[in-house]
Parts: sequence; C-alpha cells; structure tokens
Amino acid sequence: MDGPRSAERTLLVGSFDKRRAAARIDAEADMDELAALAKSAGAAVVGVWLQARAGGMPLGAGALDAVRDRVVRERLDLVIWADELTPRWAREWEAHWGCRVVDRTELILDIFSRRANSREGRLQVEVAQLTYRLPRLAARQRGLSRTGGGIGTRGPGETRLEVDRRRVRQRVAALQEELGRVDRERQTRRERRAAGLIPTVALVGYTNVGKSSLFRQITRRAALVENQLFATLDPGVRRVHLENFGPVLLVDTVGLVRRLPHSLVAAFKSTLDEVREADLLLVVVDASRGGERQEAVVDEVLRDVGAAHIPRLLVENQWDRVGAGQRPRGIPVSAATGWNHHGLVAALAGRLAEDRPPIQMLVPWGAGEVLGWIRAEGAILEQDPAESGYEVRFSAPAGVAARVAERVRAEVAGALESAAGWHTGPGRES
Repeated sequence: MDGPRSAERTLLVGSFDKRRAAARIDAEADMDELAALAKSAGAAVVGVWLQARAGGMPLGAGALDAVRDRVVRERLDLVIWADELTPRWAREWEAHWGCRVVDRTELILDIFSRRANSREGRLQVEVAQLTYRLPRLAARQRGLSRTGGGIGTRGPGETRLEVDRRRVRQRVAALQEELGRVDRERQTRRERRAAGLIPTVALVGYTNVGKSSLFRQITRRAALVENQLFATLDPGVRRVHLENFGPVLLVDTVGLVRRLPHSLVAAFKSTLDEVREADLLLVVVDASRGGERQEAVVDEVLRDVGAAHIPRLLVENQWDRVGAGQRPRGIPVSAATGWNHHGLVAALAGRLAEDRPPIQMLVPWGAGEVLGWIRAEGAILEQDPAESGYEVRFSAPAGVAARVAERVRAEVAGALESAAGWHTGPGRES
C-alpha cells in the first residue's frame, strides 16, 4: 500500500462459510486481527463488513453493491479484504467500488516493508513483495495491454508487460542470490555458536504480545519496544548468563500471525531458521486476552516452518491485567512491571539444566583455574574445600566439562610424578 501520509479511511471486508460450525467466531477473530494490522499500517478503520456465504464467489452481488454504497456514502479511500485476493477479483472490485482494494497479504507486506531495518530484512521483504506482485502485473497494467480498441490494434503494450515480468524475475533471482550469501553468513555464525555448545533460546509468539519487552528485561539491553504489530522484524541475538546454569543465546524473533503468507515464510527462511535451530522456545502469549488462541496460532506457524518438535516453555505476559481467579497455564509474568522476572529466569535455567546433568569432581589445588572456566561457561552448584582441593558440583557444556576433566587429570598425573620423584630422588634412602 503506497498511499498518502494521512490516514486512509478504510473498510474491512470478509466472508465466512455459514455451513461450518464456529465459522463466524473464527471470522470475527480474523477481522479483529485484520483491524490491528490495518492500524499498524496507518489506516483509519471506520467499519467492518462480514458476510455469511455458502460457497461460490467470495462476495455475493448484493454485498458488492452494499459495500459500494458504503464506500460512496462514507467517502472511503480503501477496502481491505480479509484473505488473499486473486488479481481478477481485485480488478473487478476496484472498478465496482471506485476505490483501492488490497488483501491481507499485501497489507502484511506493506507493514513489513516499513519495519525492515537490516539489509537482510529489506532483501527479504522485497523478494516477498515482488513474488506477490508478479502474477498481478497484468491487472495493474491493463491499460498498457493494447494501443487501440480492436483487432489489429495490438501494440507495444504486451511487450511492455513481458519486459516488466522479465525484469521482476531477474530482480527476484538477483535478490535471492544475495539472500543466499547472507544466509550462508548467518549459517556460519550459527555453526560457530553451536561449536561453543551454548544453547539457543528463541522468543516466539503472536505479534505485539511483549516479546521484545521480555527480551529487554532478560538481557538488560535496549530493544525496540512499540505498541504495534511487527514492531520487531529483524531478529536480535544476545548472550545472557543465567544463574545456576551459565550462558545462553537469547533470540528475539519476528511476531507471528494467523495464516502467515507462504511468500513470507519462504522469504524469511533464514530468519525463521533461528527458530528451527533453537534448543528451547519461549512461547509468549498475552494472558489478558486470547492467550489460548494465540498459542494455537504459534503452534500452527511452528508446524509450517518445521519447528513443532522443539521443546518449549509457555510464558503468559501481562499477568497484571488478568481477571481475579484466573489460574496460570504457564509462567505468569508482567513485562510492563517486571513482576516475576526472576521466576521466569529461574524456570528457564531449570528447563535447560534438565538436558545438562550436573558433574561431581575433585579439583586439585593446582588446577584451580578450571573454576574460572566453569563460571564463564557454566555454573558451580556446590563448592566445598577438601584435603587436596575442592569438591565441586557443577554444570557446564560438554566441551567445557571435557576440558576441565583433562586439566584435572593432568594435574593429578603431575602430582603423582612429583611424589614419585620426591621418594626416589638423589640423597633419599631407598
């Protein structure tokens, strides 16, 4: 949507299959989401039109005329259709209603184009936009398809259309090649992180439920926090040290919506890889409204991107706004007030520790530097002085634990050799 800067007066239009049970409830939830999306794009939503249908065309003739009358009466600038619209319907509806018509996918693409800040994000958005617009070029350039009105008047219009299509395909190919390079760079960074055996935790959830606020609290770093859908489009990665566990990499990901357009899933492959390759997901929902429904949306998208198998913790944000008597289904927190922040961090550390059994070891006095290694990459759970060193119970990545064990063995072996040399050395009685 490349509209003027002033808010466009907008009507949201949708339909549902009246033969299906609960179809109206689902449609109304979709329209609520569409309204939030439209407001994030800068539109002024003045109303909603929802029609019950029994198959066939998306809207009946009566509904088309009723929408046209409302567009004229209320001087509307824009109609947003609640689903993806074919180029044919978009063209015919624009002609019938006398205003611009965009669908849900184009609306989301518009929001993404405004939110993308990184090089990768801008490339991904452009690929998704061009992929979406390619089959719609004919509709947008209908006036260029002929130079006259009848047989024998075909002119350069078709040539122009084919040239534009070829240019779009070439641009998409060039962008995908550049995205491939960016993806390889990201994969290299992920492999380096994996080599360090530091677990990755990804914050996922419905858009605008407070993921970035929680990310900022846990990492104690600045992060973009706005009351808008898709305010965070580019993922952030921060290293955090959790008490009684050690360091983890926390990833703040793009917010999810119902039926995320497939073009966006494909374009944002490398970003979604951060979710697919995480060791644990923190699924954040808004406890004050529709938490169960938001969780269902997240489940749906995680299945679509191949991340349904990853372990997860449910985090119920905005617990300060819930009604009396509501019982938590997950970890209740309030990103706005900071309530139960420590409970969330402790639960996160405890869940990660389940996959890292603690190790008991005697660390000789001479190998005391390994305690620093453990504190840097893991956590010392217990430490008691003994006759020849420290009795230590600790948790650490396998690579760090192996380094510690090797250093302790070397120290013990060196001590044994020194003791043997002291007993058999020159000037000693045999």
